[in-house]
Amino acid sequence: MAQFKDDEFYMTLVTLQVEDRLFRVPRRILEAQCPVFKDMFSFPPPLDAEAEGSSDEHPIVLPEPVKVEDFKRLLKVLLPTSYYGTRLPKDDHDGWISVLKLSKMWQIDELHCAALKNLKYSAVQKSAVEKLALALKYEINDWIIAGVNELARRSEPINVEDARTLGLETVEDCLFRVPRQTLEAQSPVFRNMFSMPPPPDVEVEGLSDEHPIVLPEPVKARDFKRLLKVLLPTGPRLPKGDHDAWISVLKLSRMWEMEEPYSLALRNLKYPTGWKSAVEKLALALEHEITDWIVPGVNELARRQEPISVEDTQILGLETALKVAAVRESLVTDGFRLTAGCRTAANVDFTPIIKEIFNPSGTLVLRSTSVVDLPVQIVLRILSDIRRTGLSNDFTPMRNAVVASVFCPDILMPSTFSSAKNCAGLMLHNFDIR
Repeated sequence: MAQFKDDEFYMTLVTLQVEDRLFRVPRRILEAQCPVFKDMFSFPPPLDAEAEGSSDEHPIVLPEPVKVEDFKRLLKVLLPTSYYGTRLPKDDHDGWISVLKLSKMWQIDELHCAALKNLKYSAVQKSAVEKLALALKYEINDWIIAGVNELARRSEPINVEDARTLGLETVEDCLFRVPRQTLEAQSPVFRNMFSMPPPPDVEVEGLSDEHPIVLPEPVKARDFKRLLKVLLPTGPRLPKGDHDAWISVLKLSRMWEMEEPYSLALRNLKYPTGWKSAVEKLALALEHEITDWIVPGVNELARRQEPISVEDTQILGLETALKVAAVRESLVTDGFRLTAGCRTAANVDFTPIIKEIFNPSGTLVLRSTSVVDLPVQIVLRILSDIRRTGLSNDFTPMRNAVVASVFCPDILMPSTFSSAKNCAGLMLHNFDIR
């Protein structure tokens, strides 16, 4: 008697590795819920190689931000009750934070909505600062107004420890003392910062070692030292061939809108050979808008024999990986006759198709300042201004609109946002917070 695989309940299991732990789960459930996994499974396996995820020896390795405990909590929600046996309790707030984090990362809309539904601000046993930090990190808009309101109502002032909990750190606990005029001349971000009046009865930050200006967490001491070597006229200069150093300058000058150092960094960053892999160089080019690297970077990836792997996709992101795959496939569509075996494209110039697919341009684009990029003293002053907009515990809808205009303006109607800015008297005109 002939046998047929049931089209609904003949399940393919896939092996995933998170940290040092292996998981084996139905592939169909991941595909049905998550477009990221669906696209990942659609990639054809390499020729003469075992497909990743098909066995314990060749698992799909999930990227480092994913933790075992978070993934287990996601599976408890993702897998049906009859299959797994237990569900995630509604009051397990740490569990639902894990679900929120991974569902946002992997675009699992249904689970993301379920996590938001189960996460009630008033029931979470954390401080107002911790809850606001979670809200900003995972874009829980309903928590942002409630969190800032709770901070505004408390008697204690906003302090540096609160700011650190909100994701702002010192430059790796390293103090720098530099001319203010240099920072003002080169960066509108610093210029606007220094133009803000200090809070009353508080020592101005930046005037002493005891009260420094605290720069946000993405800024590393090594990167900042490299930028200072470019900004300050005396002392050792950066070598032209030091690509790591010029990447640091590019990153910080872009963050703080320093157009001259940004342009100088671009001029000194020639596409290198023998420095990092092609995937890493292309990722840097796209992250920091080094447009001169895009064509040679994609060309290098398109010419190599090895196909685009899951690891490449994790570094580049799915959209870029698919674009690179399209460039590689153009080798076939342009008339080359290929057979199974080693792919030979070492001498092929893919430049025309790269320009068509990636459309690289040389336009200088500097991002707008967002609340997470602001140095700590700006965040503290904005919070202090919000606290001063009301003198009682009766926080009006307009007060809420002021909070939203600072931290989450996207949820406001334009007219409300404008009214809140005018009525509150906050110094938002100095910042482009979007």
